[in-house]
Amino acid sequence: MWRPLLAGLACLGLAALSLLIPSAPTTDPWGWILWGREVANLELSTELRGSPSWKPLPVFLTTPLSVAGEAAPTLWILVARAGGLVGLLLAFLLAGRLVGESGRWLRAAAGAIAVVGIVLSRDWVRGFLHGYSEPLTLALLLGAVERHMAGRRGQALLLGVAVAAGRPEAFPLLLGYGALLLWRRE
Repeated sequence: MWRPLLAGLACLGLAALSLLIPSAPTTDPWGWILWGREVANLELSTELRGSPSWKPLPVFLTTPLSVAGEAAPTLWILVARAGGLVGLLLAFLLAGRLVGESGRWLRAAAGAIAVVGIVLSRDWVRGFLHGYSEPLTLALLLGAVERHMAGRRGQALLLGVAVAAGRPEAFPLLLGYGALLLWRRE
């Protein structure tokens, strides 16, 4: 029970250390931060010049952060980076789990390959550094897979809702998964 909490705190701590790397939110994260402030003030206007695509997940998260005023962009980057690090941790754990009981070193190698694959994928580092929602959404997706594999289908479905809030094109897959759970009475 304490392991996930400690792992999450470690990811948050590493994300806080990563703030020493100079970076700033780009267009999409700035739009979500602005929209979060507008939602908090009940003045939402999606008519931004060069506005990002509407994604409920980052706006849902930036809304409470807006009370921090000028610190909100830094806090959003902290949240987004912590989520990205949780995603790497989940990729490591899931890859090792998929290898099975083949030995500690083989599981560690599989996990390392998964993490390196994600970090080297197109735009992951840029998204991580500038506060895009994709690394966080990947963490939610991998969390949903982990919960499914653990037999916690309801938790997997809820995480799937969060994934669809971060990447709306995941919504049809979420509907299919929900229909499958309903059909199986899970």
